[in-house]
Amino acid sequence: QIKTLNKKCLYTHCYGHALNLAVGDSVKSVKCISNALDIVREIGKLVKKSPQRNTRLDKIREETQNESKGVHEFCLTRWTIRGESLAAVLNNHKELMELWEWSLDISKDTEMKARIRGVESMMTTFQFYFGCSLGELVLRQTDNLSRTLQNATISAAQGQQLAEDVCITISRDRNDASFNLFWQRILQRKSNMEGIGDPELPRKRKAPARFEVGSGPHHFPSTAKEHFRQVYYEALDETVQCIRDRFDQKDFKLFRSTQEVLLKAVKGEDHSGELAKVMAIYGDDIQQYQLEPQQNLLPAIVEAMGFDRRTFNVADLLKFFQSLDIPRKRLLTQVCTLAKLLNVMPAT
Repeated sequence: QIKTLNKKCLYTHCYGHALNLAVGDSVKSVKCISNALDIVREIGKLVKKSPQRNTRLDKIREETQNESKGVHEFCLTRWTIRGESLAAVLNNHKELMELWEWSLDISKDTEMKARIRGVESMMTTFQFYFGCSLGELVLRQTDNLSRTLQNATISAAQGQQLAEDVCITISRDRNDASFNLFWQRILQRKSNMEGIGDPELPRKRKAPARFEVGSGPHHFPSTAKEHFRQVYYEALDETVQCIRDRFDQKDFKLFRSTQEVLLKAVKGEDHSGELAKVMAIYGDDIQQYQLEPQQNLLPAIVEAMGFDRRTFNVADLLKFFQSLDIPRKRLLTQVCTLAKLLNVMPAT
């Protein structure tokens, strides 16, 4: 509504929230990972909301000399440890199965027993094991990106580039060689974990008519490995697409251009393309005739104030304008106006 009154009011969605929504969208679209996360969330509740079970699990871990991170409750708002939650369940699979046996022996609550039996049963399925392994593979990349984006020195343009770098990295794993390596690794790990079933094909079902292409029969995987390869590809594709969709913000492109005009001017790089985009929106607020010579002064003033132009970033940009004295502010009036516009358009 504000933007309908004034087109200069740009809307930019916080990077951290945008990434979190992208991850949520991709997880929901891949049933295998979504189901695994639901079970992991239930495991965290059963362990952490019962001091008795939590203490017992710690004792079991001490007996087995398990040095990995312990199970912790899955939290939707902690964006940097979701992959660790899945890894913790896999690393403590044997200890958790022993905990469920002990809990069923001492528990008298029929509802609690039913919950424990349900989790215990799901943890023995290959579907759950594969979902946890695949979810960990994807989430450890997005968790790392989320952790990086929360750094105060990351610029808007750098944040966009980091998101694209992660998408390229995930896409690079979308091939048979990477899947075969992943498949071999999880099968080898499974051989050291007791109680997990073998990979099986799901029950064959006829696809809805809207999904049928042409007159031929719907393709159905002939082996379990082929089925899980499709799930693997689907998870990578959905993650990349969701991240790119969430970070493709129209107004953000102007925000990035505004930022790049200042950063490139400091480093003495060409920024004519970015400047043209900024002037198309803020032409009434900035005098381009005065701005261009002021930008030429920036490198000398930045160095005179003790900043390194080669490593100059957004955090330095803010410090630079905050430390400007009155005469220099008058010398750089149009540059200061650009800096003010930049500071009222947050990216994180």
